[in-house]
Amino acid sequence: MEYIAVSVETRPSLTLPWPEALLMPIGDVQLGVPSRDVDRLKRHMEWGLEHGAYFLGMGDYVDMSAPSDRRRIRTAEFYDTTTEAILEKAARDEAAFLEAVDGSACRWLGLLQGHHYTTYPDGTTTDTRLANALEAPFLGDCASLRITLEAGKKRKAIANVL
Repeated sequence: MEYIAVSVETRPSLTLPWPEALLMPIGDVQLGVPSRDVDRLKRHMEWGLEHGAYFLGMGDYVDMSAPSDRRRIRTAEFYDTTTEAILEKAARDEAAFLEAVDGSACRWLGLLQGHHYTTYPDGTTTDTRLANALEAPFLGDCASLRITLEAGKKRKAIANVL
């Protein structure tokens, strides 16, 4: 389990009598499937960035691969070229996700792991690589996130593995 404590910058509210911070959970995107509306995700992200949002990854950023697919891939005796093709597809899906959320690095409070991801030979996954690229803590399967709202303070993260 991960325990993350973060301080986020607040701003004056347009509707409330106290400062606020905008937190936008992003999950179940499953990029890599033709039916996904990438333009809608981009518009959503642009709106959030224009309004100073912080993001929290809720898992399933790319569609490669569900647990049953990963089990089949592990036990299959593919030629190297087939395995390379699978990993290249996963990398393309990662790149598509990062393009869709472009400009949001350092605005993510953390990324939870979903059940759709690919494991690379070096032990990293699409989820851990996305967290690294977005300069966000990787939260694994379970996390506790404590958010402190502080006027004028910049985001800082403290991560501990419990």
